[in-house]
Amino acid sequence: MKTTTIRKLIIPAVLLSIFLGVFNPFTSAKEAPANTGGFYKKISSGSDFSYMIIGDSIGRGSGVSHRDETWFAIFEKQIKKDFGSAGNRHSIVQSGATAFEGIIKYEREKPETPVDLVFIVFGENDRKYMDARQFAFFYEQLIRKVKTDQPYAEIITFTESCLQYEEFAETISSISAHYGAVNLDMRVPFRKSGLDTKKLTRDLVHPNKLGYQLYASEISRSVKASIQSDKNAVSLPTPIHTGLSKQYISIEEPSSKSGFVKSGNGFFSREKGSFIEFEFSGEMVGYTVERGPEGGEVEVFIDGKSFGTVSTWWPFKRERNIYLAGSLGKGPHQIRFVHTGKMSNNGSQTAKPSAHIKAIIAEKDTP
Repeated sequence: MKTTTIRKLIIPAVLLSIFLGVFNPFTSAKEAPANTGGFYKKISSGSDFSYMIIGDSIGRGSGVSHRDETWFAIFEKQIKKDFGSAGNRHSIVQSGATAFEGIIKYEREKPETPVDLVFIVFGENDRKYMDARQFAFFYEQLIRKVKTDQPYAEIITFTESCLQYEEFAETISSISAHYGAVNLDMRVPFRKSGLDTKKLTRDLVHPNKLGYQLYASEISRSVKASIQSDKNAVSLPTPIHTGLSKQYISIEEPSSKSGFVKSGNGFFSREKGSFIEFEFSGEMVGYTVERGPEGGEVEVFIDGKSFGTVSTWWPFKRERNIYLAGSLGKGPHQIRFVHTGKMSNNGSQTAKPSAHIKAIIAEKDTP
């Protein structure tokens, strides 16, 4: 009789435990999803968080000699001190990158698991390659892609401390506001510091340790203000621009070439006058190039018209995805790269200049 009674008591208890998720430590009730409750609620409770940086050289913390002096290292340390939360960082960054390159790199390198917070850091390089209208399209496209993939993540955008082009700064601010992102204008703490730019940067562009401390302080101030206001990620709004669903493809096979030879996953030449040509359709085009210390100048022609010269020089070998032109009409188009035989200003004056073109980037045809 006792055995039967005990069984009657144990079985319901076990079933109840399983139902509540406490009997089996591997049930889904053990831990909430990565971004349940949002970034601000997560750190307020002392929980660890994951975050992503998509950006250029300032996004990667260039300008300091040690990782501990970067803005994100200081940010992580401050969050740990204030809330006891540790951050796990995923960086998709490239020195010299534009928002266009950010889109290409993000599609290739985005994390498979959710993140709680995203920093987007572009603007200073974009103004060298495109006008504010083109920048606005790519900047919104990037933010929209991120919000689609990470609907519960908070987004913080930077207006970089070195950005002097107001149209670009206004674009960052307005698009950030439209998508519920917090825009931090890092020019403000630089001005308020009362210090000369030379004392806050390594080269008048990239912040030094003191400059990045101002970045981190601004982030910390914003995080605390968002916690007090009980901020949460907003839903995906209607787009500002049309065509944001466009996708991009790499076209690796040339339609014609002379002097360029196959090298790895691209085409290489050191010969003046050598050329490589691709065919594409769509309204914009970019290219994938391996830049390096011996990189020279290449003149670009689209549909027979010169679009000027581009440099393939970089201090070290690095694959880059460069925006070239937009508003071309739907095509078809032809793009030709012609080796000028000239070395870039920063390049080695002893080596014969090279060009290593890997592919072009064009819009994917849609039905």
